[in-house]
Amino acid sequence: MSSDVLHPPNFQSLGQDVIACVLQRARTRKHSFVSATNKNTMVPRNSVFPCAHKFDPVTDVEPIRVVNPTTHTRKVLGRPSRFRVDLSTNKRQDLVEAIHRERHRKSQERYRLRQKALMENLHKCNGKLRDEIQYLRTRRNKLFIGNAPHITMHDVVTEYFRVFRRGFIEPDGSRVAELDFLRLCMAPDLDAGTMSGFEALARTWGVFSHLFGDVRFQCEQVQQITENSLVARTTTSFTFSKRSVDEVFLCNGFRGRPANQKRLTRIAGKLLGEQLVVSGTVRFSWDNSTKRMVGLISHADMLSPLLKLLGNVEDISILFSNASMTVECNLLEDCFSRYPLYH
Repeated sequence: MSSDVLHPPNFQSLGQDVIACVLQRARTRKHSFVSATNKNTMVPRNSVFPCAHKFDPVTDVEPIRVVNPTTHTRKVLGRPSRFRVDLSTNKRQDLVEAIHRERHRKSQERYRLRQKALMENLHKCNGKLRDEIQYLRTRRNKLFIGNAPHITMHDVVTEYFRVFRRGFIEPDGSRVAELDFLRLCMAPDLDAGTMSGFEALARTWGVFSHLFGDVRFQCEQVQQITENSLVARTTTSFTFSKRSVDEVFLCNGFRGRPANQKRLTRIAGKLLGEQLVVSGTVRFSWDNSTKRMVGLISHADMLSPLLKLLGNVEDISILFSNASMTVECNLLEDCFSRYPLYH
């Protein structure tokens, strides 16, 4: 095996005719572009890249041509018009607004569901609270009744003002159960002034609360007269409603001249919606042997506040000339005939 520094070791494997036919590979055209950042690069004349060229995006790019499918003619797509840009922007804004509206709608729907659940929960809690209050009231009354031998006159007076502090009637009728203790502590022949018995007294409070609105009855001062009697100074406030004006002052009309009938209607119209604050007294009489209340006489003065409201005594006289109520704030018997007896 002969070797020569001028020939490769395996030159005998390839003939000269094969080696002579192999040409050197030239670079493609895309490798012949000169970068714009390398402007100072010099390409020699005898370079193997004779086609070196700088790419110009303005002169070298031709406009895109498309074929219209209807006319089969080519059209040049130039730059998009301003109208087309505005249209796409409007569509984008409409889409964003639609997304916001949908998000707001879902948020409002979740809020309404939460409010509905909250209201239902409040109704359930209110019902449970009413039942618990009624249970505690009944239990309290039973405790009072079970402690009857130790009941004093002051206990009965306190309970009387507590039960009737806002009249007698409530929408759910829950105050009726509270009468058990007072019914036990009142004598069967209770002297209540214009009526007799505790049931008649309870009916008076019920009719009065039904006719007049926003009734408030509270004790201002208690004065002990004797060992078995005391006087409580009271304040009663109520509002003249349409029902009270019609059924108390105008139900029987005015027996006299027709001019007075018109005057009565005008005077009664002045009372509509007005609130009256009446001062009065309640005298309690106690029987220590039976541990029961035998007397409960109430007096009230409606003349003074009505005089401030109407301005003269003559109008007050016409107002009460044929009314179902006295100036002492006591309802007459004909007013009770339209309402049942409370039990």
